[in-house]
Amino acid sequence: MAEETRRLLELSHICKEFELKQGERLKAVADVTLSVEKGEWVFVAGESGCGKSTLVRLAARTEPLTSGKVLFEGKDLTSAREKELRWYRRQAQVVFQDPGDVCSPRMKVGRFLMEPWINFEKKTRREAKEMALYALERVGLSKEFFEKYPHQLSGGEMQRVAVARAIALHPALLICDEATSALDVSVQRQIIHLLREHQRETGVGILFICHDLALAENFGDRVAVMYLGHIVEVMAGNDLRKHARHPYTRALLDSVLSVRSDRQKPIPVLPGEPPSPVNLREGCVFRSRCRYAEEVCARKMPGPREVGDGHWAACWRAQGLPER
Repeated sequence: MAEETRRLLELSHICKEFELKQGERLKAVADVTLSVEKGEWVFVAGESGCGKSTLVRLAARTEPLTSGKVLFEGKDLTSAREKELRWYRRQAQVVFQDPGDVCSPRMKVGRFLMEPWINFEKKTRREAKEMALYALERVGLSKEFFEKYPHQLSGGEMQRVAVARAIALHPALLICDEATSALDVSVQRQIIHLLREHQRETGVGILFICHDLALAENFGDRVAVMYLGHIVEVMAGNDLRKHARHPYTRALLDSVLSVRSDRQKPIPVLPGEPPSPVNLREGCVFRSRCRYAEEVCARKMPGPREVGDGHWAACWRAQGLPER
């Protein structure tokens, strides 16, 4: 019962398929089950094209599901109507990779920041302006930014404005879609520090989409690794490097470059390309690139197999792989 009361967002066996020409179907998200608890930071990592951004849209309920359920604080939002979705979007805010996609170039930063308080809290313009100025201060920007247009801001400054708007109403859930991947390292650090401080103060749950395993390892309470629409491994962030069991997770870890790397040592490269997500064949989606693939891998996609406390991997050989 305690686990249920802490659970904030639950994605239960969600699938998303897109119908293409000539009856073909593209499966972008396949039978994904994942949850975020109150005060928890969950990272979803994987290479480009694996379905991470589609997962964000399904979790934010801006894209209809093909099947499965989305629950927030126990309430089923799968077939929610506009009134229920408005309530949910007050509780769950999204920060996108490119904040320019959500801010009109003709709208000043101040007006962009005032909107949540005017639309959801019914504040007066004067009250909303005071709150917007405080929000700018909260993310390390001066009040002069209130009168600026988006094109007058750098990418890092605009992303801080987007974060300020997202946390303005103290939502219970933040969904970040590669919110730092386009930023330089110093600005990325500022954004991550801001999110971590806000989480400590408010207990917000964070679902953070990225392809940076070092970031996930250092800040994630849990990390879910995604490949071709499937979650193939879920584990604690601080166990990622030493205890990863899925061959794909290990391949991603091997691809992380470090300043301490031996320059004489060959850089491991994952062979091949991901198969097309259109009309996928039976079996494990990773088998064509996996050096451990066996006959059973071609017959059936493995379900999640528990390999430790709170750690599972979708691999037939998850228990038998050699230690890293």
